[in-house]
Amino acid sequence: LLSPILAFQFPFRAYRSAFHLLTQSLHLTMAQFEDATQRIQHALTDVATLQQLWSTLDYNGNGIVSVAEVVKFCASDFPELNHQRPLIRAFYLTTLSQGDGDEWVEVFEFPDLLRNILYFNILFHQFDKMDADDDHRLTVPEFVEACGVLEIELTPEQAELEFDRMDINHGGKVLFDEFCRWVSVNQIAVGGEVRDAFTLAQVHKQRKTAAHGTKAYDNHPDIHSRKFKRAETRFKEILASGPQMAAMWRCLDYDGNHIVSLAELDKMIVEQYPILNNKRALMRAFKATTILDGDGDQWIERAELPALLRNILYFNKLASAFDSIDRDDDHRISFEEFRASLPVLGLELPEDEAKEQFALMDSNDGGQVLFDEFCAWAGRNACPVDDDVRTTYTTSEDGPAPHARSANDAARAERRRLAEEAKARKAERALTDDKYSKIERQFKALAKNEHKLNLLWRKMDRSANGSVSVKELHQYMADRYPALSRKPALGHAVKSVGGDGAITQSQLPALLPATVHFHRVLDVFDSLDTSGDHALSAPEFEKATERLMLGLSAEEAAAKFAELDANGSGSMSLSEFVAFTATL
Repeated sequence: LLSPILAFQFPFRAYRSAFHLLTQSLHLTMAQFEDATQRIQHALTDVATLQQLWSTLDYNGNGIVSVAEVVKFCASDFPELNHQRPLIRAFYLTTLSQGDGDEWVEVFEFPDLLRNILYFNILFHQFDKMDADDDHRLTVPEFVEACGVLEIELTPEQAELEFDRMDINHGGKVLFDEFCRWVSVNQIAVGGEVRDAFTLAQVHKQRKTAAHGTKAYDNHPDIHSRKFKRAETRFKEILASGPQMAAMWRCLDYDGNHIVSLAELDKMIVEQYPILNNKRALMRAFKATTILDGDGDQWIERAELPALLRNILYFNKLASAFDSIDRDDDHRISFEEFRASLPVLGLELPEDEAKEQFALMDSNDGGQVLFDEFCAWAGRNACPVDDDVRTTYTTSEDGPAPHARSANDAARAERRRLAEEAKARKAERALTDDKYSKIERQFKALAKNEHKLNLLWRKMDRSANGSVSVKELHQYMADRYPALSRKPALGHAVKSVGGDGAITQSQLPALLPATVHFHRVLDVFDSLDTSGDHALSAPEFEKATERLMLGLSAEEAAAKFAELDANGSGSMSLSEFVAFTATL
């Protein structure tokens, strides 16, 4: 039922048989969701597993599940399916079309929810591949190009006609919501399933009026922004790099006291990311980081930096939406401005419901909405801001925790924590370091630098014939790394990476760690072979696995020794020991 193969079967009258997908594309989709598919299939056939997953989803045990709980569940249990837009589509298809029509998933709806989560993620995977500029919308050129890549045999005119059928709001671009509807209307098989039911814009319903026929309706907000795309890309690069995170922290904490104030954050943003310099957004980001994501004091510490960067982006996107609604620039939203800007928030509401939604936003009943109230409203409604959904929020009244630390106390505590972490790292390194550790770290850094790898290869390949023999490798290592100049270890390293007495340049990155590994193995073997018979006994083998930190218990080591000692001699030769370590 839940095969992740995405197979398009188009029933269009004019060109019914023109559509098919490349086999390669099908396999890519299968690989993307294979593990999740197997787990969901198992849960749907095993009551105990299904109950366990429901208990994880309904973590507060109240018997109903909100969209925020679904997002939290997928983030922890199915990270490969943790995409906000398909999750929201799955939630509302389950509750509105397949369930009892309320705004909660109940236990009897849970199997349908699992199927829908997988279904819409497969659709989203295909939509995302078509969306070349990552703006969460398809244009005509993107759709035409996707038809070519996927070998959908349409002329440009036919592709444009099909695009117009997809673009139901005639906005010139197709949203994921419209793409899902198009798939359902045309009964396209997704993962072996054909759906003819759909929901629009998360909770699109149809509303009949005598004068105007059918009118679109959407009461769930959805905010998108491309304004900060470059800054967001840069922040993602920083978050993925330890050295860049360290550099970012040094820039923030310019006085070196290990804590960062709001003023220091403001200084860094003004100087390096002026596009993010919205004071209200920075204040909200700072509060959310310290109060919700941090330890409750009024300072940012190093461990809170990742949350801070994400919050800066999130609240700047909210501020951009707020400012586009606030047409008279008085830093407040009136009802007239809200009603005129409903599309900015992804809403389509009649007048009475627009007033009701505005009243819910205006929490202090002042008749106008402040940015603080706008952020709280977005959190209460689990409003997707691009792909970021928050369900918690702070208000202007929120402050540091009672008895929060002073700046000096916070700085001292952070210095103590950093000193303890450094001490622990030093102790851990002392336990694991040996004469090869420094070289090993150099090799790891070298493997990440293509330019330096090319230079190293030219130095090793003295004959310039495109391969490096064990002899050439030995000459280089004896000159540059004398500790790695044992010929038997070098021979085993070359063999382990697939070389037959020599290696090619493509094998060099794998050779470097293998060289260190086999020198360690030979050193351990020699240190334990006290009898000089070039063999290890069972107790010596157990000690060898400990020194090499192979993670085997005494029982596992004894069982492995017995397995490898096929002739029952009670000893293991060097070649057998080397072959054993090469398999790990």
